Amino acid sequence: MHSSAPSRYRFRPRARLERAVSAWARSRQGEDQTPLTLESRRIYILPTRAGLVAALLLFVMFLAGLNYGNSLAMLLCFLLVGFALVWQNLHWFTDVVAGWALAAIIIQATLRLTRAGRTGPGAPPGVADERIASASTT
Repeated sequence: MHSSAPSRYRFRPRARLERAVSAWARSRQGEDQTPLTLESRRIYILPTRAGLVAALLLFVMFLAGLNYGNSLAMLLCFLLVGFALVWQNLHWFTDVVAGWALAAIIIQATLRLTRAGRTGPGAPPGVADERIASASTT
């Protein structure tokens, strides 16, 4: 006999997993407060669904190559994993270098603004000459 009423004791692994992850994150970083600031403890980098599928396929290919003693399957698996790691590191490196370039531009602009009021060897070119010329004419 089946009842048409929904059961209170249905097994819902996704909801249970979401609650467990939420409780873990809350215990790790504390309760959220109104002016939310992003810190390193609040940023989580998780793989996408496509990344998980690719990792699962590579693992299955590795197990099949290992089980059947197929060296070419193992070679292809290790090559694909190597390409994936190089691709990931290439993206990470370009992001880091872009961050360095942005930081260098900001530092350079800040130094120009702070040095604009000074004369002497630390001043930008042309600033000291204009002040000396304006001081000598008055």
